[in-house]
Amino acid sequence: MAALTRPTEATYVMHERVTINTTDREEHSFCGIMFPIKCKDILPINQVVINSISVRGGLGPITVWVTNDETTVIGTAASIAHRHPTNAKKRSSRSSVFAPTAEMRNQTGKISLKPEHWTQIYSNTHNPSFGKNFTPLDITSNPIILKPNQVRGVYIHSTLDSDEAIVYDNQQKEKTHDDTFLTVLPGRAHVSSTPFRSSWGYGGAWRNHREFVGKISYGVVYKLWNPIEYRNFGGKFRTTVRTMFACQRRRESPLSRLPDDVIYYILNMCRWDWVGDGYEDCLEHKKRCRKVSNEKSVAMLTDGDGGKKESAGVARAVSGTSSRGGGDASSCGQSNQSSTSTKDNDDADDSDSDSDMDTTYDHGDHSSGNTFSFRNVDALADSDEENTAAEDRSRMEGRRRSWLTNNHRFLFQQLLGGMQNQYMADCDDDDDD
Repeated sequence: MAALTRPTEATYVMHERVTINTTDREEHSFCGIMFPIKCKDILPINQVVINSISVRGGLGPITVWVTNDETTVIGTAASIAHRHPTNAKKRSSRSSVFAPTAEMRNQTGKISLKPEHWTQIYSNTHNPSFGKNFTPLDITSNPIILKPNQVRGVYIHSTLDSDEAIVYDNQQKEKTHDDTFLTVLPGRAHVSSTPFRSSWGYGGAWRNHREFVGKISYGVVYKLWNPIEYRNFGGKFRTTVRTMFACQRRRESPLSRLPDDVIYYILNMCRWDWVGDGYEDCLEHKKRCRKVSNEKSVAMLTDGDGGKKESAGVARAVSGTSSRGGGDASSCGQSNQSSTSTKDNDDADDSDSDSDMDTTYDHGDHSSGNTFSFRNVDALADSDEENTAAEDRSRMEGRRRSWLTNNHRFLFQQLLGGMQNQYMADCDDDDDD
């Protein structure tokens, strides 16, 4: 019976503690620091559980906040569908055609800095901790949970009326920290003793291009093997799966006596690295899968149904214009109006998504904006030669589609001109006869 009810995730968190140690140059200190943290999707994990964050400085009354699940917006079709359901179908169909480039994969994320989009998970008063001694903020009772590919904002704040409350650094790199499971990105510092206050003195209370200084302790919950998770495991594990089922199909093998569900159960009890798979193996496998997916997208666009649908669309546009007789100018006007309307709708969508920015001051690193934008770095994104060809083909095909869309009037005129010339030639032949 147990073989028929296999679990999908481990019922334990890794007992060994994984601790992130960021660089510490002690360049700045003030009332708070906010930064995004991302869970990677390289290894077959179900979630990462952050149970402790350590900081240093004058400290005092410390609070820790985390963004709500739905408020960290990444520039994908899914996030657009969440914000603008009426336009989701239009944008998702448009964005799903092209193979993603390196720039598209490293998309921009947005985190709202309004209090209603955050949840307080910790509050306590601590003694000062200077030097290299970090004070742990134990959030075990209310941990931060990150799913694969999820980004959440973390905000650590002190109401101590001092410029030495929490130590942080200037941004030095694209990533503050990067390991097997998590990526810590640069964020903003806060100089106001009031949480989330956007103004301070005569300017903004936020400081851009700052990095978290401290330690983060977390545990990992792994996925367990199931047929649906086959492609998320490493190459050695997948080879083991194929070998076991190949042996099961041979009558002379002892495994032939076992039904499929029993073999599923045996594999389900093996951890992802049971046969020696490592992080680099899984990373290369995910990159190959991404490359194959990109090539298929480009092939479908250039030679498959995508091209046929585009040709059919152009034919319908031409035939629809000719049926109105002499209405090509009005048709073009309507097309331009439609194109302009579509662009206006897109601009409206973007402005709607940024409506919560309410920026009143922005000078250099100083900002009072209520939205923090960051680069959502994709670990699978490559800008090397292996992706250049697919990206070039996708770019050229995009130009071709754009030309067809914007020049259907010219195509229609050429079609009418050819038909008129042929008609005049036929009339001349009839006169000669």
